[in-house]
Amino acid sequence: HSSVERIIIPDSCILLDYVLEKFRAVVQGLVVYEENMLENMKKTRGLVFSQELLLALLTKGLLREEAYRLVQRNSMKSWQERLDFKTLVEKDAAIMQLLSHDEIEGIFDLSIYQAQVDYIFKRCGLD
Repeated sequence: HSSVERIIIPDSCILLDYVLEKFRAVVQGLVVYEENMLENMKKTRGLVFSQELLLALLTKGLLREEAYRLVQRNSMKSWQERLDFKTLVEKDAAIMQLLSHDEIEGIFDLSIYQAQVDYIFKRCGLD
């Protein structure tokens, strides 16, 4: 099959070079509006933290289906009724039996998503 490899390997490398060049151009021209990003996150009323809540419930030993049901129940109510997700979670007795107030605060802390930023920048040569 070396005849196929003689075509595929160079073509793959050329394609990779093209994709990386396009990506570089996108990243170089990227403009970040931090205030807009934070405003957009606030518009979700905390729903961006639903995955972190699901993971916390799983670490407490809940089966995935049950944890998903608890998160979905609150997230759907938050979305449909335009209510704050964290407030709904704090009022949910089933969740509060498993998670402490401090754990809930940690789940809804935006800084957990920024914890590795310096490391990522360093790996990209942007330190």
